[in-house]
Amino acid sequence: MASLHAMRKAQRARGPATIMAIGTANPPNLYEQSTYPDYYFRVTNSEHMQELKHKFQRICEKTMVKRRYLYLTEEILKERPKLCSYMEPSFDDRQDIVVEEVPKLAKEAATKAIKEWGRSMSDITHLVFCSISGIDMPGADYRLAKLLGLPLSVNRIMLYSQACHMGAAMLRIAKDLAENNKGARVLVVSCEITVLSFRGPDEHDFQALAGQAGKCLLDQQTLASLYCDGTRDYYNTDTRNSLYKAYEEGETPRSSSRGFLPHHSSYVYAATMAGIHAFRKAQRPQRPATIMAIGTANPPNLYEQSTFPDFYFRVTNSDHMPELKDKFRRICGKTMIKKRYMHLTEEVLKQKPGMCSYMDPSFDERQEIVVEEVPRLAKEAAAKAIKEWGRDKSGITHLVFCSTSGIDMPGADYRLVKLLDLPLSVNRIMLYNQACHIGAQMLRIAKDIAENNKDARVLVVACELNTLIFRGPDERDFLSLAGQAAFADGAAAVIVGADPIQGVEKPIFEMMSASQVTVPDCEKAVGGHLKEIAVIVGADPIQGVENPIFEMMSAAQVTVPDCEKAVGGHLKEIGLTFHFMNQLPMLISNNLENCLLEAFKPLGITDWNEVFWVSHPGNWGIMDAIEKKVGLKQEKLRSSRHVFGEYGNMMSATVLFVMDDVRKRSAAEGRATTGDGLEWGVLFGFGPGLTIETVVLR
Repeated sequence: MASLHAMRKAQRARGPATIMAIGTANPPNLYEQSTYPDYYFRVTNSEHMQELKHKFQRICEKTMVKRRYLYLTEEILKERPKLCSYMEPSFDDRQDIVVEEVPKLAKEAATKAIKEWGRSMSDITHLVFCSISGIDMPGADYRLAKLLGLPLSVNRIMLYSQACHMGAAMLRIAKDLAENNKGARVLVVSCEITVLSFRGPDEHDFQALAGQAGKCLLDQQTLASLYCDGTRDYYNTDTRNSLYKAYEEGETPRSSSRGFLPHHSSYVYAATMAGIHAFRKAQRPQRPATIMAIGTANPPNLYEQSTFPDFYFRVTNSDHMPELKDKFRRICGKTMIKKRYMHLTEEVLKQKPGMCSYMDPSFDERQEIVVEEVPRLAKEAAAKAIKEWGRDKSGITHLVFCSTSGIDMPGADYRLVKLLDLPLSVNRIMLYNQACHIGAQMLRIAKDIAENNKDARVLVVACELNTLIFRGPDERDFLSLAGQAAFADGAAAVIVGADPIQGVEKPIFEMMSASQVTVPDCEKAVGGHLKEIAVIVGADPIQGVENPIFEMMSAAQVTVPDCEKAVGGHLKEIGLTFHFMNQLPMLISNNLENCLLEAFKPLGITDWNEVFWVSHPGNWGIMDAIEKKVGLKQEKLRSSRHVFGEYGNMMSATVLFVMDDVRKRSAAEGRATTGDGLEWGVLFGFGPGLTIETVVLR
């Protein structure tokens, strides 16, 4: 194990994370609070509501806000009058603005921080981006990386729709990234534009009126620093349009990821030069992160692929299109999928007929379903993982939740914590609307958390319902039809931790490394579908208690150049739409081997048949292309093919279903390890960008 410890030591930073530079930016349009009521009631055509206007003036005065910077101007609002209404559907108009403008404003703040930092932007290794303003695939993180000209090897994390507390949560995430990856430089960006929240007044909705006065979302930023017994710590109260750069070297000890440490004496000791390294050493586990348990779940409604065309054309009232139905039947046959599980039934669709249309606005109806059902399905998968883990759920310290299915505040992560009755001290990360590659990215995040926080046990959950994607057919939209033939519902959960408790925790895999690659100019190559899975991650498993499944030795992300049109998805009033290029299998397979060579360089492995494979399937053509390009034997992707055939494409959850299948099949066949009898393996996923995530497993 000497070589393993040497690898871990080489991967880690020595000192605690420090904030090295800050940049802020605002839109150019300044509004004085004293005159804002006149402006607001004029542009929303509400001058006839004089009593409400006077009430709004008093609200504005009580906010103690002097001025605000807003992107929206009177000219823009005249061009988009729906934004000035209180209830008129205008989501598409708002999305058109924020998808373009949020990355631009973020670039201004980022550029200032990088200038203050004093180093080349090519030295940035990670990007953490948070925004409530708009959702797209690829996301604002991808667009910002392009605008700044960041290296394609930058590892990105996009946090959508999570409100004010994310300013501080982003720093918590950046801390683990910086301290667990030697040489890491993390660009942390928060950008908000109030385009999504701006609306006309209504005398029955005081909360909305208060929000327009600036009590809720403001296009402004605030930063506060806290000092504890001579040891400086930072707490961000509201980081809108602010950018923070955190990195791993420095003399300022940071609080633990669970909040401020309870004893001030710990900080006094840590503030001494001799104490800093001992303080950091005590916070960290010894061994790499391991996957200790896996649980999966699906809705009860099973649809055979052979009969799905009849069901689909019947419920969407499209039986008058027999030629298109025959075409759809051929598409379903070519997917190689045998069956799929879905939440939607004929009864549900009869109650919500707008979802069966191709173009009718039905976003609210879809949201009503997924906001409730995603956490419920996630609970099933998580409960199975916790049961296999063998410890009490109170031992869970962190939750990483991913879903492309619906957005809410508080999010699905909060609802899952309540459903499972987890401790309120659990640190949560919610990842919305990022498609298939996020299944691998979640493990990368969990790995850094588990390896940088002693005794951490991370519950990783992916849950997807295709409720946002389901829609009627249209003979001019082949991509939508192809999506109806492939996407399905599912959830998976994994528990990740380090230093397993012997006899209790049973590791399945170690995660030795992880990476992400984004293929440039391929953002339209692929779109996403939503699924669910849960995993528990931690480092240093407790002997006799925890049983690691896999160790995660490293993790990384790469962006493939010139591929931004390869795949993507857009959230609209009609639901989630997506697109992908026919060249997607070629783009993925052509760029995969470079990712593998980089990931396995420390181990000296170049024969990809010598490692086990946990791959997001995508579709049959992608798996065929991968096998051919890297010379894989057919059995290497059998778990990927099996899961795809039995469940369809469950987006982020799919790769965790594959991992579960690999370890179960290895046990059933009496293999020496959980990875087909081999010591080393690779997990990879891909998604909009084109982005490729790789995790080295042991």
